[in-house]
Amino acid sequence: MPPNKNLKIYLFLSVWGEEYRKYLTEFCFPSLLSSKNIQLLKNTESKILIASPINDWNKIKNQKIFKELQKFVKLIHLKIPKKKNKISNCNHMGLGHLKATEICFKDQALGVALTPDLILSNGCIELIIKYHSLGYEILLLHALRYEKESLFSQLNNYAITNKKEYPTKDLEPRVLSSMIINSLHEETETYRYENKNFFYSQTIPAILFDAPKQGIY
Repeated sequence: MPPNKNLKIYLFLSVWGEEYRKYLTEFCFPSLLSSKNIQLLKNTESKILIASPINDWNKIKNQKIFKELQKFVKLIHLKIPKKKNKISNCNHMGLGHLKATEICFKDQALGVALTPDLILSNGCIELIIKYHSLGYEILLLHALRYEKESLFSQLNNYAITNKKEYPTKDLEPRVLSSMIINSLHEETETYRYENKNFFYSQTIPAILFDAPKQGIY
């Protein structure tokens, strides 16, 4: 059943610089084009809000994949200044997230925060639509850190990106999960309960692996 035409899901992110722009256009955007993701928002009031300096926006909007996404939703620019060296990436990213969040509240839209290097498996947007329609107000999606060289190599072999033609090949959940398991960042490895650094890591685990069946107290 198609989503309600009055559905308002605003996906938003902050991006700047060549490295993050490349992640966005070669990995994040292609994953959005999977058959059960952004395409399901066509003919709704949903949008993608992109916070970036004007120079980065001009380069992004000239990409072919940008034009493919426009077939399904509107892409809106939110202007933020160029990043200064003394400001951390997280704080600068927050400038765009704050602007986008204010717009979500103003328009009474469901806001979905993304990052340029985030990859969504096929069906993520479908699940968001499903639980939003059931009245859920907050959805938590795991975003695990990975070791990029290994993961990107697997993604390229799987051909998630095809610069000559879009939409790209669907990236199914089990396929992406398999890639992630074999490409975990060393920080994510500490989330394993049996890891010798589990209780001594300075990072609070976002998810637990291999936890004892009787639970943790």
